[in-house]
Amino acid sequence: MADPYVKLAKEITRATGGFIAACWAAAVGGERGRELVDAYVEELMRLNQAVGEAYVGAWGWLGQPWFDHRFDWLRGPANRGWLERAMYAMRYVRPDDRVLDLCCGDGFCAGHWLGQLAKTVDGLDRDEAAIELANRLHARDNVRFYRRDAATDDFPAAEYDAVLWFAAIEHFSAGDGARVLGKVAKCLAPGGLLLGSTLLGESSNPEHDNEFLSETALRDFLAPCFGSVETWLSRWDEQRTEMYFLCREPLHEK
Repeated sequence: MADPYVKLAKEITRATGGFIAACWAAAVGGERGRELVDAYVEELMRLNQAVGEAYVGAWGWLGQPWFDHRFDWLRGPANRGWLERAMYAMRYVRPDDRVLDLCCGDGFCAGHWLGQLAKTVDGLDRDEAAIELANRLHARDNVRFYRRDAATDDFPAAEYDAVLWFAAIEHFSAGDGARVLGKVAKCLAPGGLLLGSTLLGESSNPEHDNEFLSETALRDFLAPCFGSVETWLSRWDEQRTEMYFLCREPLHEK
């Protein structure tokens, strides 16, 4: 088997030459020029995929943190899951909402998506490296990041219109997760909502403390804090199905 990094070097060399050809073709124009430009675009897409695959292969020994999404852009539409969450968030977050993004990781979603629509976004994560990266790359005038534990620390503000909790509820014990839900229910403004996700079923991730084997199990966990709970599934691939949840009508009084 060929060394993947030799292959990657060849891809880069070929794409660089393709860029020169594409510039020339664009200047020449015509049908042949269009064909050359298309060929370059195809080559560039293959290069992006090669870089993304090399990143995944080297992820462990490079020490690249799991929450850094910058290289995910290179992996193409097959790696759509992390963007799907942002799309759902943009569907439910309204202009001028005050948003709390729990377990925000590197803050990519908050900085590049939510901040364009919401009035304010507060991102929370207990991982110091995640918050450092978020503040360095994705902070905006209306987007701020805080190193806090969602289960034990106070939220930055007393009231929010929308709370997001994507791919993180499974990282909390059942007790801590219930505490977070109670705090969210208390902080929601009238008409507010909680939107989040978790994987369906068991995984081998040692950091998961509370996985859900069915939609019913997830709804039962959420129901003590919310009068309205909706769930739906999204099958990403053969290995993962994501369960989304939308909670309204908090049952805890202020």
